Amino acid sequence: QGIFDTSPLGIILVEAVTNKVFHANKAAIDLFGYNDSSLEDIYKLSLKDVIHEDDLEMAATKRKKLIEGDFDSYRIECRFHKKDGTIIWVQSFTSLLRNEDGTPKLIITQVEDITARRALEAESYKNASQFKSAFDYSPNGMALVSLNGQWINVNRNLSKMIGYTNDELMQMSF
Repeated sequence: QGIFDTSPLGIILVEAVTNKVFHANKAAIDLFGYNDSSLEDIYKLSLKDVIHEDDLEMAATKRKKLIEGDFDSYRIECRFHKKDGTIIWVQSFTSLLRNEDGTPKLIITQVEDITARRALEAESYKNASQFKSAFDYSPNGMALVSLNGQWINVNRNLSKMIGYTNDELMQMSF
């Protein structure tokens, strides 16, 4: 109980049969913005109440396969709606606790807000795309060369300037 209550990760226990929240720790309640809600209201929630509609089918399919025994656990990244409507990205790790007879008992999910990480990844991708476009379409001949003199990348204008194809340059060093 102490680990459950003090974990920095949100932990949500869901009844496998009813698909309703059985218990959630403070970190999970805070993550989804339900701090001012009663436990009774929180325990009425199901996955479809909080997950982004575009991610529901994928998450439901994973959960169904977990319950059917196709795998013991899974990890997904998907969007969720906080209580105030804000969309957050969440990484979740889900496993299943079974009864002694093998029937599903509790779905155990650990959740972590990865919204900031996803924003950084998107910004990084945008910057990389802009660099690649500027590199590839520069009117100047440009190349990336490793510290040991190997060509890493060459734009087509440099290939034209020095009279070698891109493939030929990639085989050379200087």
